Amino acid sequence: MTINLSQLNSLLEDYKRQNNLELDKTLHSAENMLDACNKIANSWSGSFAGWHGRMYFGDFDSPPLNKRFSVEWGDIHGLPNGWGEKSADEVKTMIEKLSGSNFSIDKFESKLKELFRRIVEVKDEIELIFLNYKFDSDTKEERKVFYQIKNFVFEKGKKQAFIQSRMPKSIMTRDSNALSQGMLLPSHIYYECVAQEGIYLFNQIKDFIELSIKLYKRLSLKHPTQSNKNKCKLGVKFVNEDRIKELQSINSKEFDLSKLIKFCEELNMAFENEAYFSVILLTRAIIDHVPPLLNVKNFTEVANNYNGTKSFKESMLHLENSSRKIADSCLHSQVRKREVLPTVTQVDFSNDLDVLLSEVCRILK
Repeated sequence: MTINLSQLNSLLEDYKRQNNLELDKTLHSAENMLDACNKIANSWSGSFAGWHGRMYFGDFDSPPLNKRFSVEWGDIHGLPNGWGEKSADEVKTMIEKLSGSNFSIDKFESKLKELFRRIVEVKDEIELIFLNYKFDSDTKEERKVFYQIKNFVFEKGKKQAFIQSRMPKSIMTRDSNALSQGMLLPSHIYYECVAQEGIYLFNQIKDFIELSIKLYKRLSLKHPTQSNKNKCKLGVKFVNEDRIKELQSINSKEFDLSKLIKFCEELNMAFENEAYFSVILLTRAIIDHVPPLLNVKNFTEVANNYNGTKSFKESMLHLENSSRKIADSCLHSQVRKREVLPTVTQVDFSNDLDVLLSEVCRILK
């Protein structure tokens, strides 16, 4: 039985359109939260022994050398001025304050649960699409990719695993009172693990969607009757319309975004009309156009030196190393006896381009 590739493509595109912006915001929030926890860690006693674990210096300030907390002695010889217990709510409030933008840890955790639910639903729908599909000798590699998708496990409750990895196997102190209270998980480490759970989920979702897109593209080549034109015929935009609206809403005193926005609009028109030479050349134009918005001189710096996440760097390297070479080939090669025209598969860098544009929006907001 043949596979409905249009249904698969529509499922993936709908998911990206509805969730990419939220995923980017969630990753950004998780990274800010992790930075906040690391700052608070500098004010912590450094001890997991009982009440020691609740001790922070000043208003979550880094203590000077002569006022460091003694894990060995605790308060046996008295505590330096400035040390005090902080409740879990006080630590939580400071993390939210340092994270900025009216950040709420409770809302962040709720968002993680919702993102988890949505991606599991997508996985279930993909399995239903392939329920009656029979892989044959010509689709052995595609079968492997499908089973990677089918066996993909979204790990719920990863936070507990991160917590266990952060806790020491034993505690040592001469402070018998603290020792008698057992091992305590400091509040900032708990929230650090919440942030790590968010980053982990983001990367899992990214890997799963990329795997699913890989399967779609491979099967598109094996089923010419359901060619890659499906994507264009479904009205899917190369640059997400919400991303264009986000760019249009930015009021920058330093940069005029009208040319970038026009690039994006024309890129969508070219993609809709299957003008694939124009698609890859406009993609090249955008990556050459945006570096000043990220405070660098050229896109090579964006790909190699920009202070972004690991996943951001991977996407930028893909744009730099792959899309640029394909654009150069389309633009600079002279007429030959035989030509091979680009397909949508070859020029589709929409995922990586969206990652780039989302960073532009984040920086300029």
